[in-house]
Amino acid sequence: MKNRFILSLGTNHDTGVAVYRRGSQDFSASRLFCVNEERLNREKLTRRFPEKSIKAAARFLDAGGALPEKVLVASEFTPIFLLKLLGRYYSRLKLENQFSYMLGVYVAYQSILMKIKLLRDIDMFLSRLFYAKKLGIDKKDILFFEHHHCHAAAAHYSSGYDSTLVITIDMMGDGVTLSVNKGTGKSVKRIFSQSGFSGIAAFYSKITQLCGFRPNRHEGKITGLASYGRPKAKLTKLVKGLFLFDKKTGGFTEVNYLFGLRKAYLDYNKLRRFKKEDIAAAAQLHLEQEVCRFTSYWLRKTGMRNLCLAGGLFANVKLNQRLHELKEVDNIFIFPAMGDGGLAFGALMAYLKPEPFKLENAFLGLGFSDDEIKKELDRQKVDYEYCSNIEQRIAKLLSKGMVVARFDGRMEFGPRALGNRSILYQPTDRSVNDWLNKRLKRTEFMPFAPVTLAEYSDKCYKNFKGAEHAAEFMTITFDCTGWMKKKCPGVVHVDGTARPQIVSRKNNPSLYRIVDEYRRITGIPCIINTSFNMHEEPIVCTPKEAIRTFRLGHLDYLAIGNYLLKKSKKG
Repeated sequence: MKNRFILSLGTNHDTGVAVYRRGSQDFSASRLFCVNEERLNREKLTRRFPEKSIKAAARFLDAGGALPEKVLVASEFTPIFLLKLLGRYYSRLKLENQFSYMLGVYVAYQSILMKIKLLRDIDMFLSRLFYAKKLGIDKKDILFFEHHHCHAAAAHYSSGYDSTLVITIDMMGDGVTLSVNKGTGKSVKRIFSQSGFSGIAAFYSKITQLCGFRPNRHEGKITGLASYGRPKAKLTKLVKGLFLFDKKTGGFTEVNYLFGLRKAYLDYNKLRRFKKEDIAAAAQLHLEQEVCRFTSYWLRKTGMRNLCLAGGLFANVKLNQRLHELKEVDNIFIFPAMGDGGLAFGALMAYLKPEPFKLENAFLGLGFSDDEIKKELDRQKVDYEYCSNIEQRIAKLLSKGMVVARFDGRMEFGPRALGNRSILYQPTDRSVNDWLNKRLKRTEFMPFAPVTLAEYSDKCYKNFKGAEHAAEFMTITFDCTGWMKKKCPGVVHVDGTARPQIVSRKNNPSLYRIVDEYRRITGIPCIINTSFNMHEEPIVCTPKEAIRTFRLGHLDYLAIGNYLLKKSKKG
C-alpha cells in the first residue's frame, strides 16, 4: 500500500523540504510542512543537502521510517564534475574581477547546458542515483521540475486567483533568469523566458557588491539604503547603460558575459567613484522603471489583471509596490518564500496541479508544545512564570516600552518573521531602528516593520486595495497616511513608506489578540515586528535557540509559549 504523503526537495542555495499529507484538495497548514535547512543546521542560506529538514518532516508526519509516495526535486542542472573542470581552468587566469568572470562562465555554461539534451540526460541520471541512494527509494519514484516553473507554480496555485499573469525573475536557475507565465485554473503555461545572458540577471547582486555588501545575501540592504541617496545625472546615465527593457523582444537587453566580460566589468567599475547610497538609489530607481515597463508590456499583451510574482528579485518590497501601482494591475500576490527557499513548495504545486487556493498563512514549520518548552526552560535553569493570558501580558509590557521576544506556535516558512518567531516593540519610538539593531548586532537601513490590524489598514496605508493578501506576508510596501507618520514614526521609512504585516483573527489569532489589546491600551492598532535572530544568523527555530538569542540580544522579556522570562539584572 502506498504511503499517503509526498516529499519535495529544494536543493539549490537555501535548501529545504515541503511535505504534503494527502487530502482532498486540502492545503491547510494541518496538511503542509515546509522548512529550510538553515533553520536546523544554523548555517544561513545553506546549500547542504536537507537531511535535517527531512527528519523534521518525519516528526511532523509522525511517519517513523515510512517512505514517501513520490519525491519531487526542484531541479538545478549543474553536473558537479563539469563545473569543477571549468573552475580549475579559469582559476589559472589572472583576471581583474574573478568573481564576475566565474559568474559569466556559469551563466554561459547553464544557458548552453539547457540546450544540450545529452548533458541534461546525464545530469538527470546521476541525480536520480544520488537521491535514490540518499533516501532509500526506487529511482523511478523521483521526479524533477524546472527551476522557474517551480517559482511560477508556487505563486499561481497559492494566490487564490483562477486567472493570473505570473512573472519570475532571479539571477538564474536551470539556465533561465526570468519567465512569463499564464496561470489558468490548474494550468501554468510559460509564454516567454530569457536566459542568464539577460542584463537584469546579475544587476542587483553586482550593485550589492559595489556597495560593500555580500551578493545573494544583502540585496535587501540596497532597497533600504536607496532612500538615503540622490543620484546625479551622470550616475543615472551609467546605470541605465547596464540593462534596459526591449519592447521589440519583450525582454531585457543581453550581456555577452563570456566574450564581452571585460566591457561588462568596466561598465560596473565606473560606478565606484560615487557614494554607495547614491549608487543604491540610482539602481533601485532604474530597476523599478524597467521592470515596470516589462510587466506592463506583458499585462497588456495578455489582458491579465491579477499579477503573481516569485523569484529572488521580488524580495524587493519597494519594487513590488511600484508593480502594484501599475494601472494594469487589479490584484497582486508575491509568494511568501519568493527566493530559492520556496522551490520545494513550488515543485509540490507543479506536481499536484491543484485548483488555485488562497494560502491561509505561512506557519508551516516546526512547533513545540508547552511541555517541550518547559523542559528546555528547566534544563537551562532560568526563572520563568506561567501566564494564562500571555497575549494580554505582552500587550501591557509593550505599552510600557518593553522589548518582548515572542516564540509561539509553528515557525514561519520563508524569509519573514510573522509574529511566531519575532521581536515586538511599540511603534512610537523614532530612534528604535538605531538602538535595537545595535543590541542585535545588525546594520540595517530599512526600518522595522509594523504589524497592523486588518480593519485599520486604510487608516494607516494608501492604495491598499488589491494587495491585501500580499500584505499578510510582509512582501510589499505602501505609502503611509499622515496619521501613520505621526503616530508610528518607528516603522515609517525616510521615504514615507512602510512594509506591513496585516494580521486578522483568522490568519494569526494569538498575534491579533496582542495587537488588539495594545490598541485598547494606547489607541494605536500597530506594533513593531522584527525577526527573532542575531545578525547573520537564521531566525530561531527551537526553544533552546530562543533562550540563547534572548540573552545575547539583551531583550527585556521572552514570551515563549505560555511562559514569560524577564531579563536578569546582570543583563
